Amino acid sequence: MVSRKRFPGLHDHLLLSGCISNFWTLKENNNHSWLVRRLLRFVFPWLCIEIGNGQTCRFWSDNWSPFGCLTDFLNLPHSTRLGIPRTATLASLNVQGNWILPAARSEKQVQVQIFLSTITLTDAEDQYSWVVDGSKSTTFSTGAVYKAIKHHNPIVEWRKTIWCSRGTPKHSFLAWLFTLNRCPTRDRLLSWGLNTPSTCLLCNNCDESRNHLFFECVYSSQVWHNMGSRSGITTSTSWELTLTALHHLSGPRHAKLLPLFVWHSTIYYIWSERNARLHRNIYRPPDSIANSIRSYIKAKIAAIRPTSPSLASSLFRLWNR
Repeated sequence: MVSRKRFPGLHDHLLLSGCISNFWTLKENNNHSWLVRRLLRFVFPWLCIEIGNGQTCRFWSDNWSPFGCLTDFLNLPHSTRLGIPRTATLASLNVQGNWILPAARSEKQVQVQIFLSTITLTDAEDQYSWVVDGSKSTTFSTGAVYKAIKHHNPIVEWRKTIWCSRGTPKHSFLAWLFTLNRCPTRDRLLSWGLNTPSTCLLCNNCDESRNHLFFECVYSSQVWHNMGSRSGITTSTSWELTLTALHHLSGPRHAKLLPLFVWHSTIYYIWSERNARLHRNIYRPPDSIANSIRSYIKAKIAAIRPTSPSLASSLFRLWNR
């Protein structure tokens, strides 16, 4: 259980005066560290006290009931606490097994008294535990807390197409950005109100957009058809059809991995060529980009050989057929 005396990560001799119960009444201020402020804001719902003898469980501030902090739940005027001291413990409100409380004057006070009637104090000490999403734990789990506070979007069907096994992180990341259409293509720059030409930097014939770059553009389509056909798939100039085809790849592992490696690297090298023309006025023909992709794929497969020689051999055979 979480210790009643110490709270890891907080300087309790300065902040909590040696008692974890003070955590619930501590007010955030600018002198506190970032970690302390985050704890004060988010930890309360997860750090619960299991009532034993009630001697350390504070009635008003501890998280001992399903209602959380009773000061907030009952929302009483500042001038009254129903005759119950601010630092009163549950043990101090229980005399010979009976709860000594003033008569309830609201529905919420009735709810608190009904819950109290289900509690019987024992000889055991009060204990703290972590309760995240209904699961109780004797130890703190960063992963469980992260899952509890993170906003979870629905899993998209193309996730394994982007984040494939043994993929190159920078290639996968760029493919992810383009799948979300978040890269600064010229159509997006114009939509933001920026003064920029709309023409594709690769072909100078059409307006630049994600779908045009991959692979409606005559420049990029030449590279893609060359590389895609070599990896064993039927290529398309449509972004949506290409993504769908890659998602539905079937067959042995190497036959699914190689087209993904090629697709990722083609996106990366075409985008790099586009940026080189924009920022450095450097131009390369499609065959030069294709040669760079071929060199990359060869090096990629060679890097797999030490850990998976059979997979590397299958990839080489498919690439060099």
